[in-house]
Amino acid sequence: MLAFRSSRHPAIALVIRQRLAELARLLHEGNAKSRASALRELSFFGRHAAQHVSKILWCLQDADGKVRCVAVDSAIRLRGHLEPFLPELVMWLEHETAHVRRSALEVLANLAELAVPLAPQIVQRLGDGSRLVRRAAILAVGALGVGAAAPFVPQIASRLSDSDESVRQAAVVVLGYSGGLAAPFAKQVVDRLLDGDPDVAWAAQEALAGGLRREARGLVGQIARFLEEDGFWIQSSVAQVLQQLGPSCGPALQQIAKRLTHSDANRRRNAAEALGLLEGAAKRCKRQLRRSLKDDSVDVRRAAKLALLRAKVRRASCGRSSKIGGDTAEGSLLST
Repeated sequence: MLAFRSSRHPAIALVIRQRLAELARLLHEGNAKSRASALRELSFFGRHAAQHVSKILWCLQDADGKVRCVAVDSAIRLRGHLEPFLPELVMWLEHETAHVRRSALEVLANLAELAVPLAPQIVQRLGDGSRLVRRAAILAVGALGVGAAAPFVPQIASRLSDSDESVRQAAVVVLGYSGGLAAPFAKQVVDRLLDGDPDVAWAAQEALAGGLRREARGLVGQIARFLEEDGFWIQSSVAQVLQQLGPSCGPALQQIAKRLTHSDANRRRNAAEALGLLEGAAKRCKRQLRRSLKDDSVDVRRAAKLALLRAKVRRASCGRSSKIGGDTAEGSLLST
């Protein structure tokens, strides 16, 4: 820091120039470890390293993955000096190697308003053949800001059915941040609660309880039906959404409770498990759950007992002085 503050002194300025020249040379001549180290050090020189930004961007196509990662970090750290070099980043978006295209997108995602004029080129990468590039493109579009990304919300929504789970997750996250702009695609986000990947289902839960909360209230019936699906992460994600939506999910509880008398034992079991997951639901549907304790199916009986147990534990945690011994109580209630 002292050297940078004193860089106007001729001797200090000369030392800085010499060191920068040495680091720039290592970017092309050193091994992977020295290239990464040189990139990292260059970025710490701030405005003094501005003349070497082009060399840093060139390292986005380095053969070594670690070097490319450090090049991305270094370029982001020097973002204030990148504007003259935006054409180079656009060039890397067309590179034949997927890792290079992804690296360029990761840099653009951190340039905020500087990257807005390049939005059309970024959006083109949403259909890239590489899943890594598609994911990076979605996040880069989202990073442009709600206003700048608005025209491209339909293209992002089209990635909700992508074959790769990380791409679907990124699309759900960005749509959630888009709020009302993504309203036409809220139902598609709801469908992602049934995604085969838990991370995607979790992202859908976050989006529906957050930016798409208003739209989710109008889809409570569909969301509640998903509680009867097999798969704990699906049930828990759906339950969390309904919890966040509050009173608007009241009618859905009765809809679920009716399934306790369904002819299919699996449906009855799933309904009992759903009521156990929703805070306050087991208490409101206690009578129906108690009847399920006499169900012909042992699985339904166990699910009903567990739902009633959870209701008791929640009541105790809300202020009752008596404590329920978790393992002992659960073991006695679950015995058949």
